Amino acid sequence: MVSGIGSCDFDRMSDINVREQILSLPEHASYSLDIDLGFPVPETGKVCFFSFGFNTTAPDIVSAHADLFSSRQVPSYSDSRVPGWVDEDTVAVLISYDGSEEDILSVYASLGDRGCTRVCVTSSGPLLEAAGRDSVPVVTIPAGMSARSSTGYVLGVLCSIVQEAGVCNAADRLRDEIPSVAVYRDSMLDSPYPRELASEISGNVPAIYGTTDFRAAFRRWKMAINEDTAGRAFYGELPEFDHNELVGWFDSNPHAPELRVVVLKGHTGSDLLDFIVDNMVDILRCEDRPVMTVEMDGADPLDKASCAVILGEMVSSALRMRGGL
Repeated sequence: MVSGIGSCDFDRMSDINVREQILSLPEHASYSLDIDLGFPVPETGKVCFFSFGFNTTAPDIVSAHADLFSSRQVPSYSDSRVPGWVDEDTVAVLISYDGSEEDILSVYASLGDRGCTRVCVTSSGPLLEAAGRDSVPVVTIPAGMSARSSTGYVLGVLCSIVQEAGVCNAADRLRDEIPSVAVYRDSMLDSPYPRELASEISGNVPAIYGTTDFRAAFRRWKMAINEDTAGRAFYGELPEFDHNELVGWFDSNPHAPELRVVVLKGHTGSDLLDFIVDNMVDILRCEDRPVMTVEMDGADPLDKASCAVILGEMVSSALRMRGGL
């Protein structure tokens, strides 16, 4: 069973600038929310995702949304090992744009022994062929793109699957949040802010940090900068960073002067966590560590993490134009 996302509407997709594809995330998400998946999703209330590389962005966003707004977890794995709890009551979604990674094919094979409902989200490759052979449901996404530029399409599809599985109303929530994501994207297109961030990072080594609900974004910033500049970049999660890693950066030893810390901040719903993050920034600045705080509005990762992903792509693009790191 194969469902296509309006492939006839995207015949010229390969002719569209890659940056334009990436920044069309809200439009792509809106479009994919309206498609018919083409197969019934069991209302098991148990869903998990498997993906690697740039394919992880959309599943990480949906997973973070479920953590905050659902009574059921939706784990997102980047691991070729299948957790022991995955069973016949689980909907396991495999996301791979080109369907060719050995890891995702290994997961696909392992899931076949679990009796779970497998769903593949891909455009082509061995994963698509295997799913066709085994009569596994597939949602196909347009050709002429890449894992990096297909995030919006995948985001809409995953929200629909999660909602139909009875986990939470992720699709309805995403539909409500898309307009604000588009407004933010448009505001950044005319803003010097992404270039200013790139100017601060250029020639240095960025380390991007954020709370769990920003995991999709800070991991995406790191991957985009690595790919666009062939330079080093790192990411970490708060408040874990505060336990030991912070100590290595706030002492008086002038090591790693090229480090530039970028902190993605937003509403967490926790006064304690907000206090921890704010104090971490103060400590670093007191030790003359360059720290850039990026304030993101919104309480839902479907909104604020998507906006942070878009901003990261703009910063990475500006870094590439400046000649990298």
